[in-house]
Amino acid sequence: MCNSAHFTDTFRALFIALEDWVVRGTEPPASQVPKVADGTLVPPAKLVYPAMRGLTWSVGGTPTAIPAFDYLARYNGFSLLDFGPQYVPQDESGIATLQPPRDVGRDYAILVPQVDPSTGLARAGIQSVEARAPLGTSIEFNYVATPGITDLSNLTGSFIPFHKTRAARLAAGDARPSLEELYGTQAGYVAAVTQAADALVAGRLLLRRDADALVAKARASSVLP
Repeated sequence: MCNSAHFTDTFRALFIALEDWVVRGTEPPASQVPKVADGTLVPPAKLVYPAMRGLTWSVGGTPTAIPAFDYLARYNGFSLLDFGPQYVPQDESGIATLQPPRDVGRDYAILVPQVDPSTGLARAGIQSVEARAPLGTSIEFNYVATPGITDLSNLTGSFIPFHKTRAARLAAGDARPSLEELYGTQAGYVAAVTQAADALVAGRLLLRRDADALVAKARASSVLP
């Protein structure tokens, strides 16, 4: 199950915004990158994920259990190296006079986007329609069923769907809201997708034709009765 959120629609809108900026002097949409200052960019150990469990996914037509999510906060470290006084590591310019470089005994800081503790979705960044009207939790990394090994198996990401009803999620011990609690009905889901798409169009982060396609897809879906 790869991450369900995609960036191609956002790219199309931002290419237009880039052209408007370069050709017409129109300011682009404001940056929405995570920041340390507002707590949306944090060390891996400070991520707070909700419990996500008790779900299945169809694999070749066979319902298959999704392993309960267990965030391990593991990552690949990168040592801070000293290449000598004439080398500027910030932009990799200058002359490296120390070869091999000296290990200064520290690692580069690793920071990751903080998530919403109720849904597990990233709090910062450009929120696509799939993130504003979610059907589950999209995660930037993949995880594995076997405890004790790294939870980064590849870079396709993971998607862990929400339970359909409150009763089902409570029985499974899943802390995230159910589709029923988020949207109530299929019409409520379509309304949420429409609102999300319109907001992104207004912010110049989604083209109208892409927004209309996403709303049409929501109308054709059967998320809820």
